[in-house]
Amino acid sequence: MTKYPNRREARMVRRDAIAPLATLIALLLPVFVSTTGASQTMNVTLDAAIHPRLFFSQDDLPKLREKVKHGTPKWMYETHISRCKALLATLNLADRRWAAVLDQKPSWDNARDILDLSLAYVISGDATYRGPAVAALMRVCEWPTWYVGYEPNRAVLIQAAAVAYDMLHSELGAEQRQRVAAKIAFECEAMSKFLLGEGRSSIQKTSSMAPRTYAPFGVAAIALRGEHPKADEWLKLARESVPAWVNCALDDDGGFYYSSEACYNTLALDYVLGFYIAYRRLTGENLCDTPKLRKNVLYQLYRLEPQRDGQGQFCVYSRDGAGCPQNMVGLASELDDGLARWFYEYVHGPHGLSAKGNVFSSEDCVMPLLWWKDVPIEHPNASPRLGRAMLFRGSGKLVLRTGFESVEDIHFAMECGPRKQGHSHADVGNFILNAYGERFVEDPGTWGSYAWGTAAAAHNLVLIDDTGPAIHGHGAIASFLHTNAADYLLADQKPAYDAQSPVERAQRHVLFVRPSYFVVVDDVKKDDHARRYDLLLHTTPERRASFGDRTLLASDGAFRMAGEKADLLLCFAAPQQIQVRQPTAELVANYLKTAKGTAHTVDADAKFVASLKDAKNLPPFFIFAAPQSEKQGLFFSLLYPFRHGAAVPKVIPTESGDLVAIKVNGADIVGYNRGRE
Repeated sequence: MTKYPNRREARMVRRDAIAPLATLIALLLPVFVSTTGASQTMNVTLDAAIHPRLFFSQDDLPKLREKVKHGTPKWMYETHISRCKALLATLNLADRRWAAVLDQKPSWDNARDILDLSLAYVISGDATYRGPAVAALMRVCEWPTWYVGYEPNRAVLIQAAAVAYDMLHSELGAEQRQRVAAKIAFECEAMSKFLLGEGRSSIQKTSSMAPRTYAPFGVAAIALRGEHPKADEWLKLARESVPAWVNCALDDDGGFYYSSEACYNTLALDYVLGFYIAYRRLTGENLCDTPKLRKNVLYQLYRLEPQRDGQGQFCVYSRDGAGCPQNMVGLASELDDGLARWFYEYVHGPHGLSAKGNVFSSEDCVMPLLWWKDVPIEHPNASPRLGRAMLFRGSGKLVLRTGFESVEDIHFAMECGPRKQGHSHADVGNFILNAYGERFVEDPGTWGSYAWGTAAAAHNLVLIDDTGPAIHGHGAIASFLHTNAADYLLADQKPAYDAQSPVERAQRHVLFVRPSYFVVVDDVKKDDHARRYDLLLHTTPERRASFGDRTLLASDGAFRMAGEKADLLLCFAAPQQIQVRQPTAELVANYLKTAKGTAHTVDADAKFVASLKDAKNLPPFFIFAAPQSEKQGLFFSLLYPFRHGAAVPKVIPTESGDLVAIKVNGADIVGYNRGRE
């Protein structure tokens, strides 16, 4: 699903349309209420409770205004105001997207515009923002429904309207308050049918459906508490449901089960925290303070890529898909967690990756400003809570790294666990590798096409006659050992391959000799027949590959991937002879045909395949294979990243009988017995 859009893209609108339209809305309001029927007019008793109350009170407002004068909140607020000024210059409430619910993206755009303008007015007190904020809120309250596609899209507008209603309460006339509260109640009543029926099953699923419905529903219930007779009933439902989902969605180590983490998991957690924080303010109960959420802070830190906020692989949408780091502001505030504060500063602080242009994030400044607390920063490299490796056993996610605080840290991440509901990919055993500011081995997300991105061929895996693991297959980290000198893991991918086409074995061994290089051994065998086994390695579109002398490549299996700051040396001890090729349009189209269970449409596939006629649109990956079919797919590869200016590593592949090995820099010898069954 599309997350909050990048607001760098301005919309073309007339500024002078705002004030007249606000007047028009006020004039038409009684007509609208009377002509849309009683179903839109809920029983709401106005002003039965004090507003604002969700994330701050009237007494808190001076503190909020003081907070944005200093430090990171000052920078966040200035960024927010700058965005709102650009929005005012382009906003047109007569635009089609403001006339009625159209689709997911415009609904999310509208929700964010309402929140942005409302907060800009509340903090600044500048009347320039007041009229547009009120007019935008009243505009969406004219729509017959906020539902489009599925319930989370309704929930986005429910939460935005509830927060805006709470913040702008004193600026709304009595009739406007009645209209907004009634509309929120109407949509909550409509959504409650889903939440009490079909939606109940989502609480026991790891996808983001539950938090993106029950949590906004709970926020709206708090906004209407004391004003609508069902508000307490709705609040109880949210209180029971959201924590139940958190307990289901996170493993005992705090890892997200759901594989599309950078997109949906962090987005889901944002909604959870919105409800939890508002609920704590109402009741005093801190629902956030649980072992799983405390450990989730560590999980997100382990997954954080050194040079960009991708949190590793498996992002649902595009290689630029990033997480929602504002949840770290909420976790820092609710848990007094200095590591969470450090995370947000590293990614989105005044000197963070976002400010440097290194990340494409769905950042939203409204909630971080409302949630902010000056928790003392805890630096991860010195934290006793963090090591240099972590296996999240329940979710099967593993991270190896050399540090946390430098873009040049080495970072290796793999997933080999259970498949969960939603936007899963055929990626069991897939890995990525970052080193010295370069992303050498990449997971492209749905680069170019959703169908392509979910296919096995879009991941760093071994294919057997063009077939890999299934999307719905699962795997496990069967062995894991961490020491200061080296790390070893064994990933069992067999169940995932079996779910597509049964195999005798499918294993991936990884050895990280700290702090320098990785040895990856893929041992895959389908049966006793000769098969074509291909190892695919994906990289970034700008990556260059220099193969050098072809004879040397064939005899030594050496291959160098160049970067701006560092290079990656790849050396193969097996197969004995290695061929390397890059994709063609025909090959990618063939991979798409053999991919089973991908969620794509014929039209989308056709458009993607047609675009591949232009070579620059081809996915950037390399295919390694023996010159002929084999009865065993064995790839023994060394991946050695090194900085520019450093000596090129000396690697020598060797073999003796069934033992294949690589000698590294005249010292280390790493081997594997290919004859073992």
